[in-house]
Amino acid sequence: MFGPPPKEHATSALPQHGFARNAYWEFLGKSTSETEGDASVKLDFGLSKGMLSDKFQKEWPFEFGLVYSVTLSPRSLITSLQVQNKGTTAFEFQSLLHTYFRVDVYPFCSLDVYTRLIWMLIG
Repeated sequence: MFGPPPKEHATSALPQHGFARNAYWEFLGKSTSETEGDASVKLDFGLSKGMLSDKFQKEWPFEFGLVYSVTLSPRSLITSLQVQNKGTTAFEFQSLLHTYFRVDVYPFCSLDVYTRLIWMLIG
């Protein structure tokens, strides 16, 4: 099911896990919500072709924009990734997002169908 892409695929020149995880992302800003009982903070980070190393720009010749958002509230951690094609050439992409959290109270956590980590209230 998994393995290297076909030689003619757009991602075939990229390393196994792509370029986004090893790139320096730009901090785009912070927003807060202070609704009663559910205050949250959202951080946005951006990545575009011009921010990539020369090597990755050569291996991925498409104009793109990525916005990765992280929203933290007392009960949840929500992440989202927006992909924009900023050029005139269509491209296929893949995104495989997973986290590396050390969680000592894992029996009290669950992963819902929207890939949001929900911390369940204890009693």
